[in-house]
Amino acid sequence: MNDDQNLESKLLHPPQQWYYELLTGQVTQNPGQNRMGPYPTEDEARNALEIAAKRNEEWQMEDDEWNGKK
Repeated sequence: MNDDQNLESKLLHPPQQWYYELLTGQVTQNPGQNRMGPYPTEDEARNALEIAAKRNEEWQMEDDEWNGKK
């Protein structure tokens, strides 16, 4: 399969994506306001808040190291 065929396949048959609805805590495949994502799996979307918290911690540690606070 060449690059054009790969692109066409991705556009015509995009992979499923999942979102975490911040207001209700539910997981959905519909993008929209107040949603985190997309995530490649339903399980990852369900854990969106934990994933975000972990990333924020990592980024804060990197910022602290960059700024000489470590």
